[in-house]
Amino acid sequence: MSNIKLLPSKEIQKIEIPHKNKKSQKRKTNISDEIYLESTISWYLTIGINIIIEESDMFFMEIQYSEPSNKLTDEITNETILELLNLNLLFEFEYLPQNGDLFVLRQHYVYENDIKNRNRPYLNNFLSFIFSNQNWKNEYYKSRYDFDKILKGTVIVE
Repeated sequence: MSNIKLLPSKEIQKIEIPHKNKKSQKRKTNISDEIYLESTISWYLTIGINIIIEESDMFFMEIQYSEPSNKLTDEITNETILELLNLNLLFEFEYLPQNGDLFVLRQHYVYENDIKNRNRPYLNNFLSFIFSNQNWKNEYYKSRYDFDKILKGTVIVE
């Protein structure tokens, strides 16, 4: 099994994204394809979930949710993450799961801004897990929710 580490957001090093103005527009187009297409995987953990709109009420709303993927990379799959979560081997910080907590891993571009006249595939790949009845399950909320606390960071595979 791969060594997957969660780095808290204070340890994340992101590339600087120039402000959106005419002077910085030239700098943005000078970014190499390699940097423009580079993706990373971030995580977030929401604690203290409160459902705002139930799934049954969403029939009347125009909210569409994407379903989670089965894997983000060869190492980061539903099965691998679920096993690490339930063996309590993933979180390297003090955390006691509570019913309803949501853990999500999302793949996205390191350079988040789109550049005019440069194409790249749309990324909306994510894995989602909910803690319920003393176990993590491969599930996601199909409802709108609010939360008490959120922890974020990036994923490193060694």
